Amino acid sequence: MNLSPAKPQSSSQSCRYVFREAHPDDAHKLVACYESVFGPGGIRASGHEPYPAPEVFFEAGVLQIINDPLRQFMVMEIDGDISSGMIISLNSRFHREFGCVAVSQKFQGQGISSLMLKEAKALERRQSLSINVTEIVTHSMLSQSAHRNAGFGQITGFGFCQYPHVFFSNHPESCLWITSFEGRVIEALKQLRPSWIVGNSGTDAVDVELTDFEQSLFEELSKQRPAYISSTYTNIVSKISSQYSDIFCWKIQQANVADVVNLEDTRSTQTGLDGINPSATRLGRTSDDWQIEDCDEYPYSYLNLPQRKINEKDILEKLRRLDTSKKRYLQARVPTAHPSAIENVELLRSLGFAFLGWIPLYRCINDETQPPTFEDVLIMQWIRPDILRANSLPGETDSVAKLHGFPLNLTGDLIATMRQDLFSPNRRDWSSGCA
Repeated sequence: MNLSPAKPQSSSQSCRYVFREAHPDDAHKLVACYESVFGPGGIRASGHEPYPAPEVFFEAGVLQIINDPLRQFMVMEIDGDISSGMIISLNSRFHREFGCVAVSQKFQGQGISSLMLKEAKALERRQSLSINVTEIVTHSMLSQSAHRNAGFGQITGFGFCQYPHVFFSNHPESCLWITSFEGRVIEALKQLRPSWIVGNSGTDAVDVELTDFEQSLFEELSKQRPAYISSTYTNIVSKISSQYSDIFCWKIQQANVADVVNLEDTRSTQTGLDGINPSATRLGRTSDDWQIEDCDEYPYSYLNLPQRKINEKDILEKLRRLDTSKKRYLQARVPTAHPSAIENVELLRSLGFAFLGWIPLYRCINDETQPPTFEDVLIMQWIRPDILRANSLPGETDSVAKLHGFPLNLTGDLIATMRQDLFSPNRRDWSSGCA
């Protein structure tokens, strides 16, 4: 679903700006814009493509993005001159990610980044539902502030050393994960939540006009959502989820590992909380539907885990197929709607994976159904041991996260949780002896 360009607006009597989709005729100017910020060809270093994206540094690449149905190249035009650009990736019917935000040197210092992000957020409000999960680099207080000023301030994760030597010659770049929700369904949920909090039934009328499909989304997302979280992470997940208390309601539940029920024993009978069925059938999965997303040319891989208990032998067999000498980090994504999540996360933790974040509505299952089902996902990260040894965690250096605790020190809480995992006495190095 494409976003519609914003209507022209006047920011002052003497300056007129337009936020719109890029045209093919803009390709040359956009290349010049990005080169003015990152230099010809972008920032280059061993281990990554030209930063922030190789396509933005040549006209054919810009045209490729403009013509891509899953990406939108947005520009801010000021008095007829292109001042900046950004790319919106449409990762699913509902999920969007902002990236490659750049303001030409000629226009820097005028708050253009925040203005562009605010306009993009306004476009998201016109959708039925927009879920935005975006990564912002932690070296730049300017980037963080621009996102915060535009309303992107809810932090859901911290990725350690994900980008190698982009802005620093001696250590990789980390990034904050920020997640926001917009759209007509979200506005309706915000109207519902006050009565819900005081104990009403949740059937109160809202004055947002919804289509039949939007109404089905509204009814699905207005239900209380179970989140099975290990006691290790209850505190940090509670802080993350509290950022969305005006929209959603989660019941965070713990269980001892010995008490975790086996999904195979309950698949036909368990209905979950308030009619939410967490079974594999409900989510359109099969019992063996989990895999590693891997590509030899990239220094990272992703593990997508199912809503059932996994065993150590099975996960080690998959992990040891990877050439860890070429991987900087791995991400394991664990859906938290079923008690098996607790044991799966603790197994990953024992194998040296550390907490990255908890992302609400991170994945959409069966997005063509009425209504689709969304997964809240806890993400664990494994960083190659030599990278860990060579790089201090933020908080141990004069980092932005340490100096500013942006925002509300949630970043500090995330890093403290990571530190606890990385220095756990029960942590094992499964990668020893791998290819």
